[in-house]
Amino acid sequence: MEHGLNNNARSLAEASLKVVLYDTGSANNAKIEVLVDIHDPDQNGFHRGIDIGAKGYGSYTMEDGSGFPVYIEFYEGKLMLRVWADINSEEPTHTISLEGARESLRKEPFHPDNFV
Repeated sequence: MEHGLNNNARSLAEASLKVVLYDTGSANNAKIEVLVDIHDPDQNGFHRGIDIGAKGYGSYTMEDGSGFPVYIEFYEGKLMLRVWADINSEEPTHTISLEGARESLRKEPFHPDNFV
C-alpha cells in the first residue's frame, strides 16, 4: 500500500495547485492567488516538503514571483510548519511543531453536534 501512495505522490510532484482565495471579511471582493507546490522527490523517491506561496509574496532567497514564504515538512519525526513572514530574513521567522494537533492527543471525543 505504501508503494502505491509514493507513486501517487510522485505524480503530484509534477504539478502545482493554484487556488484563488476570496477575502470574506472585505466588502470589495478582494482575492489573491495561492500556489501550492510539492517538492520533487529525492533520489529515494521521498518528498521533502510542500511550499505555499501567494501572488505578490515571496522569500529572501528567491526572485520576485518565485518565492514561497510557507513550508510544511516532516522533519525528525515531527510535522513542522516554517514561515518567512519577513521577506528580508533568510531564516524562518516562525517554526511551529504541529505535534500538539495530533488527533490522538484529543482529550474528549469529537462530537459534530457541538459545532452546529
